[in-house]
Amino acid sequence: MSNQLKYALSFSFLFVLGFGSSWMIYSYESELDHETGIIENARMNSTALYEKHLMPITLTLKGPDQYPANYDDRVDLLATIQTPYSSFCEIQYNWSLPDGVNLISGDLQGAIQNPQAGQIYSLPITVQGFSSLERMEISIVAKTTGPNGNTLGNSSVITSRPEDSMETIAPEIMAKAQDFKARQDRERMPASSHER
Repeated sequence: MSNQLKYALSFSFLFVLGFGSSWMIYSYESELDHETGIIENARMNSTALYEKHLMPITLTLKGPDQYPANYDDRVDLLATIQTPYSSFCEIQYNWSLPDGVNLISGDLQGAIQNPQAGQIYSLPITVQGFSSLERMEISIVAKTTGPNGNTLGNSSVITSRPEDSMETIAPEIMAKAQDFKARQDRERMPASSHER
């Protein structure tokens, strides 16, 4: 094989290798740019999703320390609404009363126009028939339209028998479960472990 042919083949090989390497780098960079764009787009979308939650509605519902044991007694309830941002959109609210509970005063539904940041809005109602003789629940839902046109809201529930609510009985159930597990663990220990 002549030197010229070896030189031409070597040159051709290096040319193809260089061209192929350049093409691979270009393709990799294009793919990387595409993936970076996807990642950046996802980051922007996740920021937008996160920003949708930047205007939450804080909603609390309070009642008396003890509920009457008589259906004829009146009960005063107070819901408070607060938002950390001012808005041109109204906050709509709607109370839900169980059967047998009647509204004496206040509004079961309405709207807060142009809520202001940090302002606390009070929504008192007085009801009759909300008794500790049976477990009943009264709830309130508040909602508004967020900056992206999405619905934001919150709700709160109050029960006539707080002693039967999950907030009250869950710690008792957990304590009993932990005590039961501890007893089982002690029973499973070998006899020599008990003597130590």
